[in-house]
Amino acid sequence: MTDVEIAQAQAASYVWGRQDAGESASDTGYSIEFAAAFAERRRQYDAGESGFMPNLERAFTMWRDTRKIT
Repeated sequence: MTDVEIAQAQAASYVWGRQDAGESASDTGYSIEFAAAFAERRRQYDAGESGFMPNLERAFTMWRDTRKIT
């Protein structure tokens, strides 16, 4: 697995874990979309297009609010 594939799997698992912990499904129902966005961010980071890679919690909060990970 590449780092990008690992990031995608971690992001989906993170969202599923939030739902398992009792968070509303409306907040966690987009696990595939968030995972893809997080993987793309990791790809950008690995390619040197960004000097910062947010952790999963921060990335999810940004993505949930804006549908972007900056």
